[in-house]
Amino acid sequence: MRYGYALCESRNHGSIGQWYETVHLMPVDLTTATMSGVERGLRPWALELLRTRDCRDAWYFAVLVELDEQDCFDSYDPLCFEDIAWFYGHEYVPAEVSAPVPE
Repeated sequence: MRYGYALCESRNHGSIGQWYETVHLMPVDLTTATMSGVERGLRPWALELLRTRDCRDAWYFAVLVELDEQDCFDSYDPLCFEDIAWFYGHEYVPAEVSAPVPE
């Protein structure tokens, strides 16, 4: 089985016509890594890709997927996924998520 990381941009986010455009697809070699290690690497990979490319403000969906022989994948059945709101060159994180937890 072959696997890959895919970064997709949500188009028409939140509407009935929402769809995803694949921004980048990178095959992942599981012969040298564990599945849990590959899953943990998904978000850092996606954020680095967003930082180093000229990506517009949007909602992104990073997925770990199984690839077929033509490097196609089904985004509706990911092995792991991360939602990323990208705004002005940074990840947007709501204040209540990023605020320290009171003791």
